[in-house]
Amino acid sequence: MVQTQPPIQLPVDLPVDIPKGAKVTSKVRITAPRQTNGERISYTLEALPSSPLPDPTGFNPGRTVMNIRLSKNGAIAPKVKLEIELTYEEAQHATKGDLKVAYHDKKQWYELGWEINKGFVVVEFDKVGDPPIGISP
Repeated sequence: MVQTQPPIQLPVDLPVDIPKGAKVTSKVRITAPRQTNGERISYTLEALPSSPLPDPTGFNPGRTVMNIRLSKNGAIAPKVKLEIELTYEEAQHATKGDLKVAYHDKKQWYELGWEINKGFVVVEFDKVGDPPIGISP
């Protein structure tokens, strides 16, 4: 029997650090702003995919960072902020502007807009469910 982790409720407007480990390939900081409907967002970390995920456009991330499941009744608004620690190589690609950060919806990868802040790539995210997050130089 597979035991699943119970959802962890995120505090409002306070960053939560998730250390690098078995289900996360980089240190990640999550900040969930106060939601328009007043509900709190919860998350669980799922196992990382063991093989490349399908993508009709040919996108293949250099690494999958995490497979996070965000939970909330209704849409996430405003978006959750994810800060993902970059490797040295990824930081070099980011300074050249050729870094990609994307999530996978079980069919294909979708690129996210990003910015860099002190060695972390920062993205805003609002997908309920369990999309893997990947980075590709």
